[in-house]
Amino acid sequence: MARFMVFGSVGWDRPIWLDQPLKSGARLLGLIDLEDMSNLPKGRLGGAASNASACLRNAGHDVAIWSAVRDDETGANIRAALLDLGVDTSNLSITETVPGQTMILIEPNGERTIFFQHADPKLNRTIRGAMKRQAAKIDIAEVNVFRPEGILLRALFSDYAVLSTLSNVITVGHWPQSERVSKMPADVLIGSRDDLEAKGLLEGAFHHAKKACGNRLKWIIVTDGKSGGEIFNEAKRFAYYTPEIRQIDATGAGDSFAAGVLEALVKGADIVEAAHHGAKWGAKTASLRGSAEIRPAGTYQSWEAIDASAR
Repeated sequence: MARFMVFGSVGWDRPIWLDQPLKSGARLLGLIDLEDMSNLPKGRLGGAASNASACLRNAGHDVAIWSAVRDDETGANIRAALLDLGVDTSNLSITETVPGQTMILIEPNGERTIFFQHADPKLNRTIRGAMKRQAAKIDIAEVNVFRPEGILLRALFSDYAVLSTLSNVITVGHWPQSERVSKMPADVLIGSRDDLEAKGLLEGAFHHAKKACGNRLKWIIVTDGKSGGEIFNEAKRFAYYTPEIRQIDATGAGDSFAAGVLEALVKGADIVEAAHHGAKWGAKTASLRGSAEIRPAGTYQSWEAIDASAR
C-alpha cells in the first residue's frame, strides 16, 4: 500500500447515451441510465481527480484528494461518493463558482463530449477557473500531514509552487496547463498529442516541457488515444501501446492512465513499464461504464502485484 494525493477537479456528471455520433443538424436520441429516470436529475461522480483517485483506491492505496466544491446538494453528493470510495476528503474546500450540471454525451463507439450546462449569461470560463483555483489554495503543512509518496497534479491550484519542497515525492503532472505562473514541480509530464499540437508544443515538446518544469523534469509522455503514445526526454525515446478493448465509455480513461503511471513509478517501475501499466488502467476504464465508480477489488491491479506474479 502507498499514499497518493491527487490535485484536480471533482464533479457530478450526468451521462447521456446517444444512439448515433454527434453531428451538426442531426436529431439524436439520448438514453439516461434507467436508475436515473425516477428522480431527475441524478448522475455519477466525475472530474479528473475523482477518476484518478477511484483507480488508486481500487488498487488498494490510501488516497487524499485536493479540490473545491460548492456548498450545495451537488457538493454533498460529491463528498458522499468520494467517502464511499474511501478517499480522504479533508482538503475538499468550498467554492462559490456558478452552479450548473456537467453533461457527458457518450456516442455508440464510447467517445464522449463534455459540456457544462448553466443559467448565467455572464459566465466567464477564465474567472470561474480562477475562483476554483483560489478556493483550493494549497497549504503545504496540510499536504505534509498526509505524507504522500506520489502526487498527481491534474490541476494547478493557487500556491502550487510550494509542492517543489517535496522533491522526494514522485510527481506526475498534466500538461499543458494554461494557468501556470511558475515552474511546475513534476518529474513526469503527460499530455495528449492533440492538445500539444493545438498549442504549438508538439515539435520540440521536451524543450517546451523543460521550460515549464525546470531541471526536475525527467520524462514526458505524449498520448495518442487507442494508438498508445511516446515517452521521451532529450536523449531517449520509447513507444508504448494500448491494449485492444471494446470501448464502452472513454470518460476518465486519460485520468486512469495518469494514475497508473504514477502508481507504477512509486512502486519501483521504470518509465516504460509505468506507461504500459497506465495504458492497462486507461483501457480498463474505457471498457467499463463510468469513470469514478466503486468496482470489484482488483479491477485495477497494482503494478507491484502484477510484477510479483510475473516473477
